[in-house]
Parts: sequence; structure tokens; C-alpha cells
Amino acid sequence: LGLPFSVQCAAQFLFGGAFPSNPLGFTVLTRCAADLLEAHGSESLKGEYLSDMRAGKVVGTMALSEPHAGSSLGNIRTTAVRAGDGPLGQEYRLKGDKMWTSAAFHDVTPNTAHMLLARIAGPDTPPGARGISLFLVPHLLPDGSPNDVEALP
Repeated sequence: LGLPFSVQCAAQFLFGGAFPSNPLGFTVLTRCAADLLEAHGSESLKGEYLSDMRAGKVVGTMALSEPHAGSSLGNIRTTAVRAGDGPLGQEYRLKGDKMWTSAAFHDVTPNTAHMLLARIAGPDTPPGARGISLFLVPHLLPDGSPNDVEALP
């Protein structure tokens, strides 16, 4: 969250009181998601989300595991189909199921940025992990409209 270590520890303690099942989810996952965005994201995505993630205004998550594959990420079935270009670059339509996504749905911050693994759909996609890419999937799009991400019971 861009805080001194002692302040970040205090914030984690407070989150633990509010969310005892996963007190580290908000801070640790957001930091990891922001680090991934900083290392691998486009300049437009960094400009839109990175500073708010570092400031704790947007929570980050990792949407990796799937019901049939568990932690075997090379076996994921979530697909990404190119949908054109948008204001932040290439856009994709994602379809699939994720599970064990800590901090995915909450009201702590107005927006959540999921770092989501999906397989690029297409005849030339290599099998296994080489055909998988990481996507940033926000709850709220840059224009403020909601994304169609949904949580199923």
C-alpha cells in the first residue's frame, strides 16, 4: 500500500479485526497485484490503476484457481477472446470460473482490480502454461460503469 512497514502492519491488524477470516488478503494481495501490474502492465493500465492500488483506494486480488484444476494453473479453462481496442488498449471477453479469490467482493473500497489468468482462445494457442496470459479485470471500468464480473454462491 505504499506505507512504511510499521504502518502497514498496523493496518493489517485493523483489517484482521474487520475480516478475521483473511486479515492479510487486502494488503498482501493488493501489493502483489500492484507489483505485477507495475512489472508487466501497459503504461495506460498503470496510469489508470497503479497509483490507486498503491494508495489503498483499489484492492487487488489474484483470480487464479479454478474448480476443476485447483492449483494446477496449466490446466485452467478460462478463455480470453480478443474483443477489439478500448481506451486502455486491447480488450478481451473472458469466460470461465475462478475460486478461492480472497478479497474479491467487498465494500472496503469502491473498486477491485482482479489479476486473472486466462487462456488466449485460438487455434495457434500453445498448450499448457505458454498459452496463458494475465489480465487486469476491474469491478468498475474507467468510465465508472460496472464490469459484468459476478460472484456465484
